[in-house]
Amino acid sequence: MGLASDQRTGNSEFGLSRRRVVSLLLPVVAMILVLDLYALWFVHTEQTLYHADQVTYWSYSRSLAQLMMDDPIGSVRAIIHSIANYDINLLPAVPIFLLMVVFAGCRRVFSSTEG
Repeated sequence: MGLASDQRTGNSEFGLSRRRVVSLLLPVVAMILVLDLYALWFVHTEQTLYHADQVTYWSYSRSLAQLMMDDPIGSVRAIIHSIANYDINLLPAVPIFLLMVVFAGCRRVFSSTEG
């Protein structure tokens, strides 16, 4: 029994099987993917990108990345609040800030996206 049994059945020390963990994370990943695709579609169909917008969205992305690391629920609330209340909202910053969180820093993401 013990560790070998837990590894075969996929149970973690918290009593969650791999299947259960995947079933809990799948809706979150799906929502992030849908939001990213919507943001990409929105930016593509906008057909206008002002220099101030580019600077603004990098700034928003950096702030959201920091907020995501400190308060993940707060970052989701900030995005929802901005969509509901502002013309220039945080939705286009979502793909960028997620990359900043994954790659641990805005400078690396900024450098890799500049052509």
